[in-house]
Amino acid sequence: MSGLKREELAAVAGISREYYVRLEQGRGHKISSQVIESLARALRLGDDERAYFHRLARLL
Repeated sequence: MSGLKREELAAVAGISREYYVRLEQGRGHKISSQVIESLARALRLGDDERAYFHRLARLL
């Protein structure tokens, strides 16, 4: 979704803004598959993008 603010993305993904900011800054704990998938849906990622996003998130 183009042009979403942090608050909007967090709301669409069903997570708090504070948690999203921690993830964005690399201060999050191990991110769950459910949160990764919620963010991927909120961002409307395609299959290849989603797979890449999952790989990146697992590096945290």
